[in-house]
Amino acid sequence: MIQVRSHAMRVVGRGSYSSTRLFATTNRERIDLLHNFLSSRHEIDPQELTDANCEEVGESALRTYKTYVSPSVAKLETFLSHPPHMVTQAAERTSSQIAHLVNRHRAARSETLRNSDDANKPMLAKNPLIMVLVDVRSSPNVGQLMRTADAVACEKFVCVGITPTPDGLGGSKVKKVSLGSEKFVDVVRCETWADALVEIEGYWKVGLETVNGAVELWDAKFGGETGGEKGTAIILGNEVTGITARVLEDVDEIVEIPMMGGKNSLNVAAAGAVVSYEVLRRHQRK
Repeated sequence: MIQVRSHAMRVVGRGSYSSTRLFATTNRERIDLLHNFLSSRHEIDPQELTDANCEEVGESALRTYKTYVSPSVAKLETFLSHPPHMVTQAAERTSSQIAHLVNRHRAARSETLRNSDDANKPMLAKNPLIMVLVDVRSSPNVGQLMRTADAVACEKFVCVGITPTPDGLGGSKVKKVSLGSEKFVDVVRCETWADALVEIEGYWKVGLETVNGAVELWDAKFGGETGGEKGTAIILGNEVTGITARVLEDVDEIVEIPMMGGKNSLNVAAAGAVVSYEVLRRHQRK
């Protein structure tokens, strides 16, 4: 049996499985470390894995568990020659991987949890809402906003200036984050704000920005509440500089989200989601 010198360690922080224990000196102790993390931090009974219960925990979790507990002689020697803290970190990391795989397996088998797209889901009518992104730089932000646009059934998703699109520069990152939402959203590319104004003509234009005189979201008016507009166009600006003064000149209303904490604003993707659902709530209330 391979032996390495043991070291005492005080474990502190989240979900500690023991106040003091010895680091692993044998494979049995490596396994004990893993079992302790599984049971104390993730509430998974290690017996379910040792019984090879595929139905309960899934093949992927079992495979990960077996790889850890039954390494080759060469790998075991390498593992146990690592510094003590690395041996413990490996057990902790593996327990998290197993927990994720077990939870994913159980979610897939659940009859009540819907965590996958339904190919047979009927497509609902589009809502009178357009999302306009003016010089939004980050591809992940655009991807997140595209998911929101699909979720609220936007009529159009207008990308202005440097804003990346699914088929342009940075498109691969947009698609990665949007998770296929771009297939259900009508994406329009506009070189300039003037071009975008043509796309949203007849819509109540709401600029989302933190400026003096902005109306709080709850008090804002949206398309259809002020007259005969076709709907609402939400304008979102750059992550750092926001909406330019030139663009703000053309909006019908400037709206801000109330901030109760220390920061001045939300991330543009989060802000777009908040306002989109408020517009949708108002529209469906009519």
